[in-house]
Amino acid sequence: MNDVFDTDILKLLGTLYENDIFIWQEQGKLKYKSKEGKISKDILMQLKDMKLAIISFLQDCENNKFPMSPLQSAYLVGEANNCELGNTNAHYYIEYEISDIDVEKMQTVINELIFKHDVLRMIVLKEGENYILNNLPLYTLSTYQYIDCTSRKRVRNIWKNHVYKIENWPMFHFEVGKSDVRNDVLHISFDCLILDAWSAKKLIDELFQLYNGQKVDIPQFSFKEYMEKAAIYESKTEKKAEDYWKQELEKVSIPSIKTEIPIHEVTSPQFGRVEYIFTFEETKCLYEKAKYYKLTPAATICTLFLKTLCEEYGNQSMTLDITLFNRLPLNAEVDKILGEFTNVGLVTFQKSDNICFLDEVIKIQRQFWKLVQYREYDGTKLLKNLAKGKVGKAVLPIVYTCMLDGCSCSEQPLFKEVYALSKTPQVMLDHHVRDDLGSLKLSFDYVTDLFREEDVEKILLAYVKRVKSAMTQIEWDCIVI
Repeated sequence: MNDVFDTDILKLLGTLYENDIFIWQEQGKLKYKSKEGKISKDILMQLKDMKLAIISFLQDCENNKFPMSPLQSAYLVGEANNCELGNTNAHYYIEYEISDIDVEKMQTVINELIFKHDVLRMIVLKEGENYILNNLPLYTLSTYQYIDCTSRKRVRNIWKNHVYKIENWPMFHFEVGKSDVRNDVLHISFDCLILDAWSAKKLIDELFQLYNGQKVDIPQFSFKEYMEKAAIYESKTEKKAEDYWKQELEKVSIPSIKTEIPIHEVTSPQFGRVEYIFTFEETKCLYEKAKYYKLTPAATICTLFLKTLCEEYGNQSMTLDITLFNRLPLNAEVDKILGEFTNVGLVTFQKSDNICFLDEVIKIQRQFWKLVQYREYDGTKLLKNLAKGKVGKAVLPIVYTCMLDGCSCSEQPLFKEVYALSKTPQVMLDHHVRDDLGSLKLSFDYVTDLFREEDVEKILLAYVKRVKSAMTQIEWDCIVI
């Protein structure tokens, strides 16, 4: 039994499922039945050989599975092809370059991280629950050789669009491209069912730290423990938050966004990215101005983003779906663990010609504070209420994902990010804001069927112009930006 890995059992269970064979354990005995009334000799032999391991696995699943977060559930629902902008998964892909990657060392580091973080050993069960695998083989780091960019782009196209299957491990992928004439490349792909954006950046940060010989603490607290405690915590605090959001829903302004085709005509969303990176000096200038007025960069940039969208699409007001990395104070080590902690909240901007920029940001800043104050409320319920019973409707398809204010990676000069792309069900434009070695980076991940690249670039440049205007203006309390 010790020679059987959980992955072997999962593979067999997948085969049984495909053949309409149902299996369960009952009081320590293995039970199964076939829809066709018979089972092949090959499958029967596998069941016999792995019987004890399967029984132990099924018992542990029953006893140690734990609930998904509301957003995990929403991702699974949103993946369905009967949802607007569905038929895709929540996924993140990124590439880094370095002159020479030590494959053996990188593989060792990856396995160390898998041992350290239980979420990297997690699968999602068909019943809609999470489960941590206990007996896994060592992760093997895939490699390939390349001379020009053809094979590299082939690997990129495979993994930037990869859809991970539930009840399969791993729900992530690392791959190294080796080259004698170019920099080596590290491809990283993962399903957002296991990692939110903050956790992903923390994972990559720890990966580079370990690779460079630095130590990383192993938390005693786990994602499984967090989810179990969070369910109890939120049940005690959610009522007050619910009362606040009921009032706020009346202020929501559904954006009117011109697209190339109607949203419901997109059957299989494909995503593209445009981005802009400010200089270190420009970034420092913006942050210092925000600090002077006791404002956060997150609220400042969000205000400028909303103003740009309202201007470009002729909206008097607009509501954004705001990503919250919602780590509740359940343990002293809560910031050390990885997982999917995301909640969503709403921020509404009201356009006015007679209000100074400072007052606009203050209004958005106050809404950000409320997001934190009432973060216990399940934000997916807000979106369901806004949909007004229209199942599968992408009611707020523009998202603001900010990873500033302490969420950025440590400097890793050896590894240079060269490509990244995210995709999310029921989202047509996801705006990522983060720090890239001290420089502010603005990225738009957008559905290519809905927007032409040149139109998205036009909006981005208008947005950048507005941000630079905020950087150069001496006083925010007497100007309109």
